[in-house]
Amino acid sequence: MQLNTELLTHFVGGQLEIQNSNEDYLYRGEIESAEVVDKQIKVKFAWLGKNDGGCNKPSSEWTADNNLDYGASLQIYNVSDVDVLGRITMQSSIVGELCTFFLKRCTDSNGEERKLDRNRVKGLA
Repeated sequence: MQLNTELLTHFVGGQLEIQNSNEDYLYRGEIESAEVVDKQIKVKFAWLGKNDGGCNKPSSEWTADNNLDYGASLQIYNVSDVDVLGRITMQSSIVGELCTFFLKRCTDSNGEERKLDRNRVKGLA
């Protein structure tokens, strides 16, 4: 699968989750804009939360993160469709990241909402 700006426009208003078990971090936030420029993905978040427990032992606590820009080289990521629910993943064994794009209306296979509610993120106005 080839990721491009046109495809990413479907995820604006949805969320992006970024996790790395090697460095033990887990972020999730609402996508304000996303594009592909020169084999680089660039995402701007409307808001972003960092899980207080990290990736290896996630907790129910999230704290606001002010770094609202995310970028990655598509040359070191494998991109794939996850399922019929419309999720897309990017995975890099080089940096150890797994990124999952969720549509604005994102549910799991049981029909339950899969979004992080911004009201659960400490420090967001």
